[in-house]
Amino acid sequence: MVPTLDDIKIAWPVVANFLYPPQSREDYVLLKVRLDQLEHEAEEGSDLEILMDYLGELLDKYELAHFPEVSELDKEDVTPSEVLKRFMERNGLKQKDLSPIFGAQSRVSEVLNGKRQITLEQVKKLHESFGLPVSLFF
Repeated sequence: MVPTLDDIKIAWPVVANFLYPPQSREDYVLLKVRLDQLEHEAEEGSDLEILMDYLGELLDKYELAHFPEVSELDKEDVTPSEVLKRFMERNGLKQKDLSPIFGAQSRVSEVLNGKRQITLEQVKKLHESFGLPVSLFF
């Protein structure tokens, strides 16, 4: 069944609150949560994949505008430690500022120098603390 314009008018107030370009970090996080929920609940080949694609595009646009590191990944082969270095430089962060995430300043140094890999837990904490997209590190 193809929805009519009347069907869309009825559904739009609910849908409009779900589909909007993120304007803040909070909007971004909420949209990311919604996309994650859809990825877990939608069956492959479902009409919801169109919605997932749209939400993904909204998130991509926000990331490109607010995280320059994302656009740089498309231009060159950037390592996770390089992404972290660039983020720190742009935001005036020192190694000691990341110690709570990495456990010690020496661990931050090891990651930045490529002697230690960033763990998934650390990536999650970077995301929670600074809103950095998890995809930057993988």
